[in-house]
Amino acid sequence: MSVPAAVQAAPGESDVVPPIEYKIGQLDGKISAEPDSPDPSVSAKAAAKLGTNGVWIVRNSARWDQLYAALTESGWTPPKTSELDKIDFSSTTLVGVFCYADLGQKFSLRKHKLANITLELDLLMSYVIFKSHAPHPSFQFTLFAVPRTKQLKVSVSTYHPHNGGKYETPETAALEWQAEFGEDSGDVIEGLTGKISSSQAKIAPGQDISLLFELGYREAAQVPDGRFATKAAGVQVWDGKYSEGYRNHAFLVTTPDGQTRWLRPEVQDKWDKNAPHPVRVTAAKPYALPNWAEGSRHKSLKELGLDTAQPGKYVITGVYMELGRVDDKPPLRDGAALWGGNLATNTLIIEVAP
Repeated sequence: MSVPAAVQAAPGESDVVPPIEYKIGQLDGKISAEPDSPDPSVSAKAAAKLGTNGVWIVRNSARWDQLYAALTESGWTPPKTSELDKIDFSSTTLVGVFCYADLGQKFSLRKHKLANITLELDLLMSYVIFKSHAPHPSFQFTLFAVPRTKQLKVSVSTYHPHNGGKYETPETAALEWQAEFGEDSGDVIEGLTGKISSSQAKIAPGQDISLLFELGYREAAQVPDGRFATKAAGVQVWDGKYSEGYRNHAFLVTTPDGQTRWLRPEVQDKWDKNAPHPVRVTAAKPYALPNWAEGSRHKSLKELGLDTAQPGKYVITGVYMELGRVDDKPPLRDGAALWGGNLATNTLIIEVAP
């Protein structure tokens, strides 16, 4: 579906864009088992790997390729052709909204508006209240190719059109989730966010790139018991400490020659000793992932195999990954369950020049 719209810029504003025509490309997808499937838990496994709800903000082809692979490996069968083929990320941002709920849920775009430097996407999610049989679990998502802007606002409201009650129509839908994204924002998955930073904007050829990887929390969910998302004070993640170094994060690096590197130490998931412990992340208490070496928090991309001998721009995105538990997921501490998902951070550009 393409949605054309004319945009009029408000006079007297800074960063005012001229009147333009823009289109929004949309692609819907789902991961769910057929009634006679040998693996009825395929959607739960997808949610454990990708997250139970959230918004993906994709600004480069490296992250899109990685997310696309994660979706297909989790059971998504993409269409042969779609409106999202051949995305030009120099002028386009890919926005994905997803939720692990029921096959009866459906996403739709209620309205959108582009004014000055901000694009607003107002989404609806309809759902069914089952009375005679159990829900059919399904991981569902919708992707939008939108004009690249400095600011983006996304909201999700829910309603149940077949059951009556307070939220029966799109007009009376309940606002469940909303967040704003700047150019330096990454994904929000179950409230968790990620950010990479560096004191180096420019380095000499061969010099190491050192990064800090922090996790934060955004209180985007609006209701305590929502159909799309549930309001919480924070989430719990592994502390990242292990005798061999726990491998729950990686870096996507596009080098000046256009090649993409996936930088991540060899995965060590046998916790013979010094197993990591859960750490609570809240809006007031972010968490910097520790380095493999005790007492260090900065990540060396040279140690992970990056060679910066080639002059030019290095485009870097962090990815934080944990396998959550969706079914029978016990709370660990403070009533919160352990977070799981595939989360991309903001993107940094480091220039290498003689």
